[in-house]
Amino acid sequence: MRQDHRAAKRRLFSDDEDEFGLEALLQAACFARSGATDVPPPPWAPSGALHRATEAAQLSDEVRSLLEAFPRQAGTA
Repeated sequence: MRQDHRAAKRRLFSDDEDEFGLEALLQAACFARSGATDVPPPPWAPSGALHRATEAAQLSDEVRSLLEAFPRQAGTA
């Protein structure tokens, strides 16, 4: 039976699991700072393709909720 492994869960070992949600936090912090962040590519993307989110709608619900929780800064450097 043929399977597309790009759509499978990517964690191979329990040590690799992101039990603290740091991946979502990093994506939210990068997006808040620069207005863009790298996100996992969709399953239909070519192998090795990078996917960059430049709009909040492209982010997961978890990342968007973290963005809303970040304090607003009056000015950006």
